[in-house]
Amino acid sequence: MTKKPDKNIELENKLKRALADYDNLKKRLDKERGEIVKFANEVLLLKVLSIVDGLELGLGQFWQLLKEEEVEEIRVKAGDKFDPEVMEAVGGEGEKVEQVLQRGYKLHGRVIRAARVKLG
Repeated sequence: MTKKPDKNIELENKLKRALADYDNLKKRLDKERGEIVKFANEVLLLKVLSIVDGLELGLGQFWQLLKEEEVEEIRVKAGDKFDPEVMEAVGGEGEKVEQVLQRGYKLHGRVIRAARVKLG
């Protein structure tokens, strides 16, 4: 009769190990599932980044061409004093630039498009 309780203890230990293994497997699968979701867009994003690299290269060449043709940006930032010679106010009131809505440009020193700004 002493063998029966030992058998129960052995079965109980096997059950505990099986439950622990199941719990560990569940945790591992949850972690892997999270990783899959987290990196699901990786292939798509790598393709997009390749396009961005190409666009940056193209934009760099474009800006270089504009510079060679003596096109320059009218540098305006929030907080600057409004200058009607190079800026067009399209909203707001006051004498300070609150927001730059559209960049302005000069060609050979002459304004070809005023910077559009909101005043505040």
